[in-house]
Amino acid sequence: MKRMDTGEIILAYEKKIRQFFFKNTYNRDDVDDLVQETICQIITSVHSFSGKSHVSTWIYSICKHVLYSYICQREKQKKIIKKINQLKSCSLHDFQSDIELKLLIDSLSDRDKLLFNLFYKKRYSIKEIAGLLHKPPGTVKYYLFRLRSEIKRYMKE
Repeated sequence: MKRMDTGEIILAYEKKIRQFFFKNTYNRDDVDDLVQETICQIITSVHSFSGKSHVSTWIYSICKHVLYSYICQREKQKKIIKKINQLKSCSLHDFQSDIELKLLIDSLSDRDKLLFNLFYKKRYSIKEIAGLLHKPPGTVKYYLFRLRSEIKRYMKE
């Protein structure tokens, strides 16, 4: 069997490539982009085709890789859009509250910062914190009570 040149390969398989992508994306605009990407990859890698498999198998593997890259890119775009939408839904007040809370935490004593992080951020139990600090659970409860009182007092100001 004679070896086909790149132009013949593209002409012979473009319709099948297009069908493959349409079955997997259902979006004509994306199909055009994916077909173009696949054709570019065929052109740039035709020299690496050894002929051990059928041309259609080789093209199918290129299509799979292009589709996989497309899906990964779409997932990244979805994550970015989700983060942007989250930022849009935040008000300036939310940011100010976060900044104020950060400033408050920074102004706490080292022990209170540690308590805040362990209890509120990392969700450690009072018993676990007592073990880490080598203090009785009642003492930890008292420290947390004072910490909450200080935070409430700050929020009222």
